[in-house]
Amino acid sequence: MTNIQDFISTISFDSERFISVKNFEGRFWISDHGRLISFNHNFKLIRSWIDSTGYYACTLRMKPVKFCTRIHVLVGEHFCTMEDKGVRMAWNHIDGNKLNNHYSNLEYITAKDNCKHARETGLCDVKGERHGMSKLTNDSALSIFTLKNTGKSSSEVGAMFNISRRQVSDIWRGAAWSHLTSHLL
Repeated sequence: MTNIQDFISTISFDSERFISVKNFEGRFWISDHGRLISFNHNFKLIRSWIDSTGYYACTLRMKPVKFCTRIHVLVGEHFCTMEDKGVRMAWNHIDGNKLNNHYSNLEYITAKDNCKHARETGLCDVKGERHGMSKLTNDSALSIFTLKNTGKSSSEVGAMFNISRRQVSDIWRGAAWSHLTSHLL
């Protein structure tokens, strides 16, 4: 094929739109559905991969430039409204599906709001042992809770698990690890 429009008509969905990628004009085109086309000698769809954080990613090359990016960032920058609020911003997948890169599923929001959305939708669950600062496992927190009425002091239990008596007290009161113990209170 010699014409980008001819190639697009053979591979596109009914309402899919393609735009030339900024800084790579004439070499790459991105669609509002998140598909990427390359032209080197022939036109071809570019395969993306799922990166370590669960997003589709790709590498754009045009000598001497090599640029790795995520597909949703390209779609957002080319098809969505970007209102900079003077703070760190991020692209958010509205439905919580990191693989749904359709432009209607993306919004440009503050990084803080993006984290809040991830917690509310269950995408970012950092309770209990999943929290990076946790000294306990879920099982040890439950063990501490079951020692509540054994006559041992919070200091003694804390020494058994190498944590402070305050942390033991928080578990016993339901102020910490309540996602595991709330039904036992």
